[in-house]
Amino acid sequence: MEEASPNANSQTTETNVLDAIQALKIHFSTQLREVVTSNQEIKDTVGVFLERLNSAESHIGNVEDSLSSLTSKEASLRKMVQELTLKVDDLENRNRREY
Repeated sequence: MEEASPNANSQTTETNVLDAIQALKIHFSTQLREVVTSNQEIKDTVGVFLERLNSAESHIGNVEDSLSSLTSKEASLRKMVQELTLKVDDLENRNRREY
């Protein structure tokens, strides 16, 4: 049985190493594509949530503005009711004094 020449062994080893490197390259490329795809999905999801958050913040701002306006109106109406109640009391008292 003949032994393989050192040159042949060297070529076989190089070929095996190159094959292993190529296999790793393919594996890492696949993994990298999966990471990039996953990253894009996360970015898309975050974008959707950002839109929803901005919409919610806008809606909350509008509600706060309305609440502020309504609170001011409520205070004004309370004052008006109090003044009208005093006027009604005054008119009732005047009416009683006349009779």
